[in-house]
This record gives sequence, structure tokens and C-alpha cells, in this order.
Amino acid sequence: KKYYKMCGITLNELEVKKLNAYTEGWIGALYLLMMNYHREGSFKTAENIYKLLEEAIYKPFSEEIKQFLLGISMFDSFTLDQARYMWPKDNVKEILAEIVNKNALVKYDLQSKTYQFHNIFTKFLRDEFENNSYEYKQQVLVQTADWYLKEGDYLAAMNGYFIAKDFHGLLFTIETDKGHSIHNEQKEDFINYFESCPQTIKNSH
Repeated sequence: KKYYKMCGITLNELEVKKLNAYTEGWIGALYLLMMNYHREGSFKTAENIYKLLEEAIYKPFSEEIKQFLLGISMFDSFTLDQARYMWPKDNVKEILAEIVNKNALVKYDLQSKTYQFHNIFTKFLRDEFENNSYEYKQQVLVQTADWYLKEGDYLAAMNGYFIAKDFHGLLFTIETDKGHSIHNEQKEDFINYFESCPQTIKNSH
């Protein structure tokens, strides 16, 4: 709030909360949003933030690191084991060290032992992910769901298989879970799963 005041913009409390939640205090994002406000008189457009991310952070990475980031981007945070599961090569530690050392948008939390994406970076990576082929996206989504299934996180696995349209994986997860994770809060999702599932696949289960 003080920073914007120094630059000639008086924020109300709602704007302060929205900007803080959106940028998590990242000065680059706050600056770009301010420049956009001066041009348009609002904080609605955020495309400059993603342009900055692309030019300053994403493009300088090697193609290998870009592929790693896209492959892990379905997780909001992840462990070293998750990274190794999603990336079959043996250079995961080296890749993660370079990513963490070169930008502040991926941090390692010592207490939880997880790598955490800044929410702006997560949004950027998921937008980049959507630009890939259907086959590639399917492979990553199914692999992500496979991880959740392996870890016994059945609801996340169901949702992952559903998004990937892998209905065999979805129904297998429901069978494995034996209904223990399904409660009233999941009712609409559960109905949607079965209404969307092709009859031939339902018959095979």
C-alpha cells in the first residue's frame, strides 16, 4: 500500500487484499500491474506479468528444464520423490537446483520437504502446458493421476483420470477405494463421472 502511495496510487483495502493475494508480494508483479494501471486505469489485465515470466524466467531455461517444469506443473507443490516419478531421467536433483537457484518462483520448504511454485508461475506453466499436443497432455495427466493412486489419494486420482478422460483408470480407482473416500461433498462429481463414462467401459468394470 505504501509502495503504491509513493508512486501516486491510493489503494483501497479491497485492492490491497486482491493485489497481495495475486502477487504474494512479488515486486516484479506489483510493478507491472502498476504500470498497467497507469495505462488502463484498472488492475484487470495481467498479461504483462506472464510476458515478463516468459522473457525473464522461462525462456532462458534449457528445453530439458522446460519439459521438466511442464511435466510437474499439475502439482501445486511436490516432493523429490514426485519429481523423480514424473521425470524418468537421473538428473532431477541437478534440474531442481538450477530452477531454485535461478528464480524466486520455486522455493524449497525445509520443514515440509516440498518444492513450491509461486501461484503466478503455476498459472503460467499450466497455460504453456495447454499449448502441447493432446497425446503429451494425456500422458502427463495420467501419470499425475497414477502418482495419486499409488499414494492412496483416491479423490485426487479420480479427478486426474477424469480430466484425462481415462475412464478405465477412473473406475479402477473407484473399485480400489471401495467407496471410502466418497462423501456427500463428492456427490455431484461422482454422478458426473458415471454420466460421462462410456457405457462400454462401465460394462467392462
